Amino acid sequence: MLGSFQRDTEGSDLISPKLSKGPDRFLEIVSHFNIKHNNLIVILTGKRRNYLINEFNKNDIQYRYIEMANFEKINELYNILDLYIVSSRYEGGPQSILECAASKTPIISTDVGIAREILNDKSIFDMNNFKFAEPEIEYAYERVKNLFIPNGFKAYNEILGEMN
Repeated sequence: MLGSFQRDTEGSDLISPKLSKGPDRFLEIVSHFNIKHNNLIVILTGKRRNYLINEFNKNDIQYRYIEMANFEKINELYNILDLYIVSSRYEGGPQSILECAASKTPIISTDVGIAREILNDKSIFDMNNFKFAEPEIEYAYERVKNLFIPNGFKAYNEILGEMN
């Protein structure tokens, strides 16, 4: 199972892809894996997933859509995935990198936001090499656990101490 938990269309326009999030790229990657694995299922959550749902229906790609999952359900969904894919062109976070690392969910990502802070270079791809990207679960977990409470507060408190 592959996953994507972020929106893919713009505002009230439920047809056009939100290109910054790269749903067209996600579709390309899913299409590649769908050819290799005939039992592939994509898990989608969140609002405004219309672009991918329409494309999956057109291309006979199996998916399950849970529009608004609570935190408990999202945790459950991360834990059933074989791979989470961040295909964004640009992004501030994304939060899913932290969530995947914390839940030990296999993840590959484009080089956006905090990807290089958390993920191994092997897990970061561009559209020319996504077929070779490899999730490094333990590496990502070791990097993200430093941000867990109370560890994250230790660094914060040290910074505050230096300011006094």
